[in-house]
Amino acid sequence: MKLKTSNVTVDHDIKVLTKFRKKLTEELIQQNLAIEMASNIINKGEIGKVVLIDGNMIQVELNDKTRAMNGDWKQLAGPSENVLMFSDNDDKLGDKVIIDNEILCLKKNKSPLSCDIILCSL
Repeated sequence: MKLKTSNVTVDHDIKVLTKFRKKLTEELIQQNLAIEMASNIINKGEIGKVVLIDGNMIQVELNDKTRAMNGDWKQLAGPSENVLMFSDNDDKLGDKVIIDNEILCLKKNKSPLSCDIILCSL
């Protein structure tokens, strides 16, 4: 009788450990993806240009080397697609959007912009 109980316990422990190992593997894959994607975050250079202004909301067309990602590293917009940003200044259509010293801003007057996306290079 003891042997049967012991086998049940061993089988149960193997199932628990298998699930735990699978979870760890999935977490490791996600961490590797995050590390890889983080290395593509743009901290300097041109991002795109302003194509539409509606109050403090502006739409920016991304250049051919930029894509927008969400916090889970899913692509929201690719090159030549528009993303939404916010500004408190008088912006002009066609203004270039850049990242200068890790600050998202307009090229002409360095007025700051904000957005809830992650800008990455291709």
